[in-house]
Amino acid sequence: MEFGKIKEIVNNAIERFLIKDATNLLNEVHGATEICICHRIAMYLEGIVKQKEWVVDIEYNLVREYHEVKRWGTDSDKGWTRPDLIIHKRKSIDRSGNLLWCQAKWIHRNQNTENDIYYLKLLTDKKRMYPSIENGNIPNYQYGLFLIFNNSHIQLKSIIPLWFINGSITNVDDLNELRKYKRSFADEIDKGLKKKYVE
Repeated sequence: MEFGKIKEIVNNAIERFLIKDATNLLNEVHGATEICICHRIAMYLEGIVKQKEWVVDIEYNLVREYHEVKRWGTDSDKGWTRPDLIIHKRKSIDRSGNLLWCQAKWIHRNQNTENDIYYLKLLTDKKRMYPSIENGNIPNYQYGLFLIFNNSHIQLKSIIPLWFINGSITNVDDLNELRKYKRSFADEIDKGLKKKYVE
């Protein structure tokens, strides 16, 4: 799927979420959890993604017939992660079946932001494979997405998408806006972008 198409699909799902479920972004104390918001966005994505072979899942953790965890890292690697939202072909071990890996974070919660960005960089880098427990290495993802949920900075959008292609953020302007209005959060993103690959 071309980048323009997946971007349009995700933007449409976010728009539907903001129209129908904006109460989930009420305030820092009463805002819904990231996974609750991702679940609602996933529902809208399912309604928009027309090709039946693509599946939208949240917190997905299985690969192939081995019931292996679909995540970056191994059991001995304490830095493993799994997607908050994913568009893929289930049981796929080919890059063409790994469309989108998405992580999500509230703007006022900096915890693990650096690692989320680092994994999105790794998981979209065409030159890399990600390690897998049962099957060796699995091809990475065509696109990465970091969704930032915001209800405390009126200068910024309610949901800020940062897109990754081949290990880099594509929409640097949105990141620069974050640097202006939420420097501490942007600093964590920058740390993840600068983090060196561990061979």
